[in-house]
Amino acid sequence: MKRRRAFTLIRRKGLTLGAGKGFTLIESLAVIAIIGILMTITTFTISQAQRSSRDAKRKNDLYAISQGFAARQIDKTCPDQSEVGLYPGLGTGAKTKWVKVAGLATDDSCNGFNQYLATIPTDPQSPNYDYYFNLSTGAQSAKHYRLAASLERQTNGSQATCQHDSDVWASSYLGFKYDCVDDNAIVNASVTDERGYLYYIGQ
Repeated sequence: MKRRRAFTLIRRKGLTLGAGKGFTLIESLAVIAIIGILMTITTFTISQAQRSSRDAKRKNDLYAISQGFAARQIDKTCPDQSEVGLYPGLGTGAKTKWVKVAGLATDDSCNGFNQYLATIPTDPQSPNYDYYFNLSTGAQSAKHYRLAASLERQTNGSQATCQHDSDVWASSYLGFKYDCVDDNAIVNASVTDERGYLYYIGQ
């Protein structure tokens, strides 16, 4: 009799044992949707962070290469004294077009470029993308240079700035124009996810 009264008391208080309520279909779909949104946001955030990381490496690489260029220019022990004060050029190629920086590994002028930069950096997405360089011509032949990299994240107005710098480089230094627009002047033609080379440094 006591057991029956206790059970009745529990039922009156809304605590009936074994009467748990499951999720409805709408609630389940809502949870799935929320999880999907969170996964999308997480994936996008990670992707953006990876792009920023690769771009940071590209900027650091070009700075390291520029230091090699500077060391090569001031080397007073060049076997050919006519090369003192000039930047490495792989013959006349870099004076008429943009040339891959990786090619400097085989450069043997003025003690060889590997004497100034033991390991030449490569783009994080090589071989689809590379670093390039170009030299001034005319009266300033090989006395000025530009290094180029293709960044994945561009800022507003970067293309206009690039175009302006390209005009100055071509008119004042008689260099080969920058590849501000993705027209395959530099970019590997086999690459489908093409980007313009809008990041340049030089002297």
